[in-house]
Amino acid sequence: MVNMTDISTTPLYTIKTVAARTGLLPVTIRAWERRHNLLTPYRSDNRYRLYSERDVAVLRWIRMRTEEGVVISSAVAEMQELIRNG
Repeated sequence: MVNMTDISTTPLYTIKTVAARTGLLPVTIRAWERRHNLLTPYRSDNRYRLYSERDVAVLRWIRMRTEEGVVISSAVAEMQELIRNG
């Protein structure tokens, strides 16, 4: 199992790429950022959001949990607890 701290935090991906890699709509990604403080993407000079491999992993995990029937707020709380506990 991969530890979250082992996944790169280098901002590389646009929201379009992240949407394709996670199966989430860009509007959903932005809403989760705003409503749940799930991610804080890097902003490039042109103000585009750039996401890391770790951000992609977080979004995939949250999506998996919501598909299992967990409400988004609970899934985010779970993720934050997992991160706190290493």
